[in-house]
Amino acid sequence: MGFALKKFLAAVLMPLPLIFLFALIGFFSLFTKRYKLAKLSFGGAFILLLLFSSDPFAHYFAIPLEQRYTKIEDPQSYGIDHILVLGAGHDESAFRPLSSMPSDSAMKRLAEGILLHKQLPESQLILSGYQGRQKHSHATIQAKVARAFGVAKGSIMLQTKPRDTMEEALQYKKRFGDTPLFLVTSAVHMPRAMAIFEKAGLHPVAAPTDFLTTNSVRWYGFGGGNIQVVQQVWHEYLGLVWYKFRGYI
Repeated sequence: MGFALKKFLAAVLMPLPLIFLFALIGFFSLFTKRYKLAKLSFGGAFILLLLFSSDPFAHYFAIPLEQRYTKIEDPQSYGIDHILVLGAGHDESAFRPLSSMPSDSAMKRLAEGILLHKQLPESQLILSGYQGRQKHSHATIQAKVARAFGVAKGSIMLQTKPRDTMEEALQYKKRFGDTPLFLVTSAVHMPRAMAIFEKAGLHPVAAPTDFLTTNSVRWYGFGGGNIQVVQQVWHEYLGLVWYKFRGYI
């Protein structure tokens, strides 16, 4: 019930649905001849659309989460041989080649995990993620991609049941105890992931990837991609509130 409620709220309380809600209120107000409310609603929808699609807002909205942890410079110095790559969804549609089955975020996370593994030949690459509505689990698809990129089968371990970050942390702890690990996930998701793993009594070292921010922000730039960035960051803030409420962090 909690998992389904979390997913429902995450889908509804997003920037685009919020803009649509303002627009719907505006249209309803026009039909009911409440013109002042209509102006306010349409004005609110326009301002939100302008704000969420701007480069500066998307960039600075993401910075507090994304730049809390830095990239791994020298993985050998940590003495860690477990690399956990968190799940990020996939699509097994028949027209997609294997390289297009993982989501963009999933591919970037996997690439970072593989790069770390290549620098630590004795390490275990642990891939995580459940099946969802697909034929195979996310971890299984990620493993197929990893093997296609040359990772030995014996170096890969799977967590096929976890549906979210909390379950990924608990599954890791059940299998490996408090063994230190490199935690690979998207930079914007890393603060929540680190808080969850540390709350579970684990010892993760952040290995962020899939960054949304950049050093070259266009102050005059606007685009639909910025709305997507805002949605991802908004999702993380909602996730932090939800997990704090549930006592997971």
